[in-house]
Amino acid sequence: PLPIVYFFSRLGRLRGAAALTVAFLAVSALLGLIGHGTTITVLAMICFTGAVLAEALRRRYPLEKTFLIASLAIFSCGIGVVLAVSYLSGAAPWQIVAHYVQGIMAEHLRLSEQLGISPEQIALIRENAPQITDFFIAIFPALALSGAVLTVWVNVLAARSLLGRQGVGVAF
Repeated sequence: PLPIVYFFSRLGRLRGAAALTVAFLAVSALLGLIGHGTTITVLAMICFTGAVLAEALRRRYPLEKTFLIASLAIFSCGIGVVLAVSYLSGAAPWQIVAHYVQGIMAEHLRLSEQLGISPEQIALIRENAPQITDFFIAIFPALALSGAVLTVWVNVLAARSLLGRQGVGVAF
């Protein structure tokens, strides 16, 4: 979100939104061409978060209000994506999360085998994969919210430094 915050702050709301739209369409087209169309939703979430963060900084909200607004925006987008995929696929939201976690587990096991991790450890993970998946499904909302807050925090710190050097003041 940091480049979006920067351009919104430098170009203003309208021209920043126009630049964001052009960049989003160009990157979306490139992602579609290389076969990574599913990552467009992540790109859209990043763009939305950057726009919300830029607007909160433009309005000079206090730090805690900026964090709250931007974190809830990215968290809501993430939950919205899970619910939309759930609705379109006809599966329950936790099944969507389970499918995602299972994919990550399979990728982890594949990479572990390539890195030469002992077969006993890989077998142990493979045997406990259902319990590990259930654990991550149970803590998914907390992980999503923590990830949103961390993303906002890092970008606010970077934006404060970047915009301060560029002569664009921030409220904190």
